[in-house]
Amino acid sequence: MKFRFLLCLLSTFLISCTEIVTETVIEKEIVYLQKVNDTLLEVTTPKENNRFHRFKIIRKDSTYSSEERYSQKPSFDRFDSIYNIQATFEDKHIKVGAHDEYIQETKVINIIHSLDSKKTEKIYTLKKLTQRYYDFKVSGLSGTKHNLQFINPNYTHTPVYELDFYTDALIVYEDEGYLVAIKHGCCTSSSEYELFNLRGYSLLRSNDNIKSIKTENNHYLISALKNEVYDAPTIVIQNKNKDRQYVNISNIDHNMRYEENFHLKFKNNKKPETETRSKPFKEYTLKNLDNLEIWIPFGEIDTLKIPFKNQKAFGIDYPQIEIRLSETK
Repeated sequence: MKFRFLLCLLSTFLISCTEIVTETVIEKEIVYLQKVNDTLLEVTTPKENNRFHRFKIIRKDSTYSSEERYSQKPSFDRFDSIYNIQATFEDKHIKVGAHDEYIQETKVINIIHSLDSKKTEKIYTLKKLTQRYYDFKVSGLSGTKHNLQFINPNYTHTPVYELDFYTDALIVYEDEGYLVAIKHGCCTSSSEYELFNLRGYSLLRSNDNIKSIKTENNHYLISALKNEVYDAPTIVIQNKNKDRQYVNISNIDHNMRYEENFHLKFKNNKKPETETRSKPFKEYTLKNLDNLEIWIPFGEIDTLKIPFKNQKAFGIDYPQIEIRLSETK
């Protein structure tokens, strides 16, 4: 009886400790050094002549989301119904009507791609057709359509399958086996990116460059959600099962302007990878996510650095967290 009482008391103590540790890890204030050239540093008091931001990491229970992207299909179909120009997979650049313009561009790519359930790699010819209509009258309407045909080189009469995308731009990453559809932003609104596999299945939608991280036991897609170009981003980390962790940034001072792209910093590299908008997708191979940091630049000198521990941002195993920045020290 006495042994059972002690065991119960010990269990209660362990549960209490676990709850306290969890609270402390998630809710306590942490101070990080925020300069680009420095490595991640956790301190208790700011040092002189260095800039620091104090922030809290807080659990959230509301799902972060971006605006739904709209399709250009209605405007494109309007032009198509008026002029009745058929897709011919031939380059064309012709005037239609008094002010309108029709452009058709073709591209042929040979790709190695697995299309069957046996996962055997085969070489296919990919035909990409881009059709654009421009209405230069008062309406100012335009439309773009991308048509993809996957063709077996040994049987060219009929495509294996076809895909259509109504978007401003479509980039084919034939080596990695992905498509990125892009809808360009206007003024200060963010461009929208959607990642597809070569079967046309949507994998991730975002407002920032998309990074693919292949590890020994998983596959991650990392990107960001935001409405305007300089808005603080919500970082999205998605694994191969489409489970996600969101890291939202809040309380950004008006002088701290997000510099459009987040960057990846690898453990053995001194500087982060700094791709531009011209390369909206890139793939990397790592042992695991713990060899990675996400760097989010604000303005010219400030950078928020997100480390990974146990494959989770800041080591926190929770699907949605928020980083609340406060005044600069």
